[in-house]
Amino acid sequence: MGRIGRVIKSFIDKLSGSGTNAQFSSVEEFSGDQRTAQVFGPCNEDFAPPENCKTLDVQLGRDRGFLVSAAYHNQLIEPVAVHGERRLYSTNQAGDTVMSEIFLKQDGTILIKNAEVTITASPSGLLTIVTSGNSEITSAKTIINNDVEIIGNVDITGNVGIVGGTNMTGSIGMTGTITGAAVFNGAASNTHIHPQGNDSYGNTEQDTGVAK
Repeated sequence: MGRIGRVIKSFIDKLSGSGTNAQFSSVEEFSGDQRTAQVFGPCNEDFAPPENCKTLDVQLGRDRGFLVSAAYHNQLIEPVAVHGERRLYSTNQAGDTVMSEIFLKQDGTILIKNAEVTITASPSGLLTIVTSGNSEITSAKTIINNDVEIIGNVDITGNVGIVGGTNMTGSIGMTGTITGAAVFNGAASNTHIHPQGNDSYGNTEQDTGVAK
């Protein structure tokens, strides 16, 4: 028979008769008794219930046998999911503040967020990342197969290779060397020259442009 209790604390300990670790909770039953219950939840989830979370405890065996916590309800966090939605979140130790969450919405939107970063994947294919600080992508190679629009300043350290046309509006400040056939207003950087007229003595001057 099931009974309702309240989590006092969660901890990891060895299973009885085994060297395997498992999640446990110290649970206070409505009678005031405190007991230890093994945490049971969905497969492939590592879950340590927060303090004050309500539990549905099931006793296995006779008398005061093995106790397991089979279900939980955190009454300190307001529910927001509607029909068909699933929201997975972590809380602080007291269980009264959401610290991070993954929200699968009924329209196909996927929302991942914490206090500083919000990532939204919409059903239309739009990926939106909003952060209150800096963003960093570390990978061997990042490939984006579509248009990219950047609003704001961009700092690049390292080489930049561009294949295709590039449209830029505004000032461009560069330190370093441009190599290859960069084209500016129809003029190729590796072939474009500026013809020079004769000097004041009538002598022919060399064309300028491509570095030799």
